[in-house]
Amino acid sequence: TIAITPDKKITGVALSQIGGLVEWGGVRLRGIREEAPRPLSNFDDFLNLYPQFQSQLLPAEIRSLIEQNPELGSDSYQNLFDWWKSDVSLYGRMILFSRKQEIAQTRKLLESIQSRAVSVPILASLSAEMKRETRLLQRGSYLQPGEIVTGNVPEFLHSPSSDTPMNRLELAKWLVHPDNPLTARVQVNRIWEQLFGKGLVRTVEDLGTQGELPSHPELLDHLAVTWQESDQWSFKALIRRIMLSDTYRQSSRQTPEHLRTDPDNVWLARAPRTRLTAEMIRDQALAVGGLLSRKLYGPPVYPPQPDGVWQVVYNGSNWPTSVGENRVRRSLYTYWRRTAPYPAMLIFDSPDRQVCQSRRIRTNTPLQALVTLNDPVYIEAAAGLAKLALSENDTVLDAVTFAFRRALSRKPESAELETLMSLVSQQIDHFSESPENAQALIEGANWDISTEQDPLEAAALIILANVILNLDEFLVRG
Repeated sequence: TIAITPDKKITGVALSQIGGLVEWGGVRLRGIREEAPRPLSNFDDFLNLYPQFQSQLLPAEIRSLIEQNPELGSDSYQNLFDWWKSDVSLYGRMILFSRKQEIAQTRKLLESIQSRAVSVPILASLSAEMKRETRLLQRGSYLQPGEIVTGNVPEFLHSPSSDTPMNRLELAKWLVHPDNPLTARVQVNRIWEQLFGKGLVRTVEDLGTQGELPSHPELLDHLAVTWQESDQWSFKALIRRIMLSDTYRQSSRQTPEHLRTDPDNVWLARAPRTRLTAEMIRDQALAVGGLLSRKLYGPPVYPPQPDGVWQVVYNGSNWPTSVGENRVRRSLYTYWRRTAPYPAMLIFDSPDRQVCQSRRIRTNTPLQALVTLNDPVYIEAAAGLAKLALSENDTVLDAVTFAFRRALSRKPESAELETLMSLVSQQIDHFSESPENAQALIEGANWDISTEQDPLEAAALIILANVILNLDEFLVRG
C-alpha cells in the first residue's frame, strides 16, 4: 500500500527487484488527508479552536477555566470536560439533554451520600525493614537494653515453621489452623454462654490455668471439632446444632428435685432460664410497642435519659435528646461515653466499657424495676403497645388480650385475664377522679390520641401495658 498525501501527484509506479524470486500482488493507493476540526465531537479540538472564536456566549466561569489552561487530570480539567460533554458535545445535546434533570438529581443524591461518608483510619503493617527494633529491658530500665525480642505465639501451642513471617496474616492463619485447639473451643464456649446463660467453661474470658474446668469437656471437644470440620466455621450451623438439640428444647421448669440435686443446672437437666441483656430488654420493649426503628447504620443517637447524668462530663457539652426515628433506634446505636454511661442499660449489667469485659455477671436489684416502670423509653413503649391494642380491637377485653399475647406470645389464662381487667377498671376509676393525671401520662408518653378515643381508657391501657412489659416472663428467656 502506497500512502499519497493531498499535495502529491503520481504518474506511475515502478517496482524493482534485485536477485531472488518474488511474486507480486496487487498494488493499491491510499490517500491521506487531514480531517477538519470537530469541536462538537472532540474535546481537544474544542480547546484548540477556542482562541479563534472566544465566544461571549460561553459562561464566564467556563471562559475562565479555558484561559487557565488546566492540566490533564486536575479538578478544573475534569469540570471543564463535564461541562463540554453535557452542554456542547453532540452526545450531550442529543442524549444527555433530555435526561438533564434526572442526571442533576442523581448527582445531588451522590453528593448527599458523599457528604455523609465517614472517613475510617486504616491500620497497615510496616515492612520488615521499617519495623523498629524491640529489646528486653534489663530490670525494666530503658538505659539497659537486653536481647532483641520479636512477636511470636505461645510455645505450648503448635508453632509455625521457622521461615514463616510473623505478621498479622500469619497470626490469623495460626488462629484457625486445625492444630490450634483453643480458637474453636473459646468461640463455641461463648456461643453456648449466650444461649444457656453460662458457658461449658464458666469463665468464658479465661480458658487457661486460671479459669474453671469445663463441666462437659467431651461435649466442648465435639462441638469445637464439628464446627471446624463439618460446619466450616459457620456460626449459623453451630447455633442451629445447639438449638435443635434435646437439651436446649427441654422445659425450663424447675422441680424440687432439680433444686435439691443441681440448683445451678450444671448437668443441664432442664432448659436455661436467664434474664435478657440490657440492650435486648430495651429493644424488645420498643419492638412490642411497635416503635423500634429497623434502620441500619448511621451515627450514634441520643435516646431519653434522666436529667443530671450528663453533668459528670465536665466539658460543657449537653445530651441532645434525639427526636423522631432516632429516638427509638436499636440500643446498638446509643451514644456511649465511658465517664457517663447510659444509665438505663448500665442498671441491667451492661459494661461501662472502661475495660474489655467478655462476660456479664447478672445482678438483681429493685432499681431495675424502677427503670422499666418509669423510664421515658419504657413509658413510650407501653403507650405504643396500648395504642396498637386499642386500634386493633373494639372492646377493652379484646385489647387486654391482644396486648398480653403480643408481649408474651401466648393467650392469658382466665385468672390472669381477670386480674388484668381488674387493674384496668381500677385505673379508669383512679383517672376519672383526676383527669389531668391521665392527660399528663398520655402527653408524657408522646401519644397524640384522637378526639374519638377516651383519654381515661387510653391512660389505663398504658398502665396495663407497662405492667405487662415488667412481667418476669417478659424480661426472662426461659
